[in-house]
Amino acid sequence: MFALIETDCLHAMGKRNSRLAWWASKEVLYHYKRITRHRTIVMGYNTYVHFPMNRFDPTQTYLIVTIRPESRRTVHNNVRFVSRFDLEEMNTNDFMLVGGYTMFCLLHDKIHCLYKIHMNHTFHECDMKDPCVVENIETIYLKNKLI
Repeated sequence: MFALIETDCLHAMGKRNSRLAWWASKEVLYHYKRITRHRTIVMGYNTYVHFPMNRFDPTQTYLIVTIRPESRRTVHNNVRFVSRFDLEEMNTNDFMLVGGYTMFCLLHDKIHCLYKIHMNHTFHECDMKDPCVVENIETIYLKNKLI
C-alpha cells in the first residue's frame, strides 16, 4: 500500500474528527493527482466526510473504511464503504491511503511507500501528529503562505 500524508512545518496533519488541515492549492493538487493517479484511494470515514466533494475523480475508485459500511450512503458511483476486515481481505499493493490519522495507525504495517507533502507553514489548531515511520519516503516540500 502507498500512503500520502500532508504535514505542516511542525509535522501536524489535522484535528481529530474535525475538518482537514490542508487546503487544496494548485501546487498541492498537482502532486496529489500525480501520486494518486491510477490507484484505488483508501480513506477513513471522517476524512471522507471532510473531503471536498468536487475533488472526487470519477475515474478512480474510493474505498471508505467505516465501522458500519452497510449503513452508509453516497452520491458517487465510484465510492464504496468497506469495513477494516473487508480491506484486510483485499490485495492492497496498489492502493493509496490518504487519511486519516486512525487509518494510518491501523494500516501502518501495510504501507511500503509514503509520500509526504511538507508545507512550510503551521496548521492552526492541529492536534494530530504524523503517525508514520516508513523507510521509503518521498518528501515533497512546498513553500506556501501561512494560512
